[in-house]
Amino acid sequence: MKDTYTDHDRLFKELIQNFFSEFMQLFFPEASRYIDFNYLKTI
Repeated sequence: MKDTYTDHDRLFKELIQNFFSEFMQLFFPEASRYIDFNYLKTI
């Protein structure tokens, strides 16, 4: 039987990258007020 491996670190990084503004607004609402999300770019 083959073991399956889930790369949780990669998945988490993709989620943060794709939903960074939503993540910040949900978990860090005070700090997100000072971030201009229009000037952030994807790496």
